[in-house]
Amino acid sequence: MGNIRDEISKNLLFFRKRSGMTQKELANLLGVKNSAVSNWEKGVNSIDIETLFKACTIFNISVNDMYGIYNNETEAYSKDFLEYYELLTQLDPIDRAEIRGMMKQMLRADKYSDKSNSKLA
Repeated sequence: MGNIRDEISKNLLFFRKRSGMTQKELANLLGVKNSAVSNWEKGVNSIDIETLFKACTIFNISVNDMYGIYNNETEAYSKDFLEYYELLTQLDPIDRAEIRGMMKQMLRADKYSDKSNSKLA
């Protein structure tokens, strides 16, 4: 894990976008100015611990999620999955199909070949 402020900034932005909220909407729920949310997401200022906990409650996540601390690989993969999902939903259906094809092609490559890829054939 890198710098704590950077990690929280990145995750605050990620979870806000994942929830579909604007900075203004989150600010209203937290009882702060939307410029505060903007500054936290940019890493200009640090969010205080009480407000951080309130944000975690709003996003239905743990403080560990906001800090980027995971107990096992599955939790880390879950966050990666959500990030990839967010990116994919921004693409049109044709581009999503192209990405899916590229991923299947990569998985068929020798370096990934094992019994877990049998579904792709």
